[in-house]
Amino acid sequence: MSDGHDCPYCFESCDKQHSWNVLDFFCGPGGVGHSLLRIGHKDKIRIGLEGIDNEYYGDTYPGAFNQHDVTDVIGLFEMYLDKDIDLIWFSPPCQAYSRLSKTRHENPKEVHGTIAQYGVRTILHYLEPKEYIIENVSRCDDLDDPARINGFGVGEQYGLERWFETSFDCPDAIGSGESMLDMSSGIGRSYVEVAEAKGFPKEWGKAEIRSAIPEAYVRYLLYHCPSTPGVTPPETGGDGVQSSLAEVAP
Repeated sequence: MSDGHDCPYCFESCDKQHSWNVLDFFCGPGGVGHSLLRIGHKDKIRIGLEGIDNEYYGDTYPGAFNQHDVTDVIGLFEMYLDKDIDLIWFSPPCQAYSRLSKTRHENPKEVHGTIAQYGVRTILHYLEPKEYIIENVSRCDDLDDPARINGFGVGEQYGLERWFETSFDCPDAIGSGESMLDMSSGIGRSYVEVAEAKGFPKEWGKAEIRSAIPEAYVRYLLYHCPSTPGVTPPETGGDGVQSSLAEVAP
């Protein structure tokens, strides 16, 4: 476990009125982490953030980082037994559910790990956060009544639909429009452009850039989450934009 880096978005002069503790499982290099800390800085919220992943991302993750086997539920329980957890965010691998995997395997769940196999719900049972979010690709059939969000629904100029199971009520935010960029695959565009559109470092790998969740999506979810007070909604789509679910999954 490391103490991570100084928050790149936070300054001592901020007069923060709210504070929360967030655990970010399957955190990768810090897609959700960067979004959380940007939101915290903009909305004057002090966020105690810790990322947990099987792989080492201590050089890139923006908060404290813990390299640990995420299926070691007992070990995790012992680590966080006394921690007051306002929110757990899960970003388990999507290969068992992605459209690409379905073109390569008759049953991707027999080849790739599922949400159940990664122990997500067991972790929730033991750590008992106030609220949780589990994110994955659209059409992930192991999410329970997920909120469906795309970029148009939260004020961005692209589609990129993602699904989020939440422990709290959160309406869909699905909008429509002419996409300025194919965010799911980057076809015809460089991954530098995709990284810039999402607001993440261009030095990250293609897979990390493609799977990173943009800040507007995170803001929309936190705005509806009762354990993360003080978040203002995205500039558009803050109360949910309902439309047909026509966005193609990656």
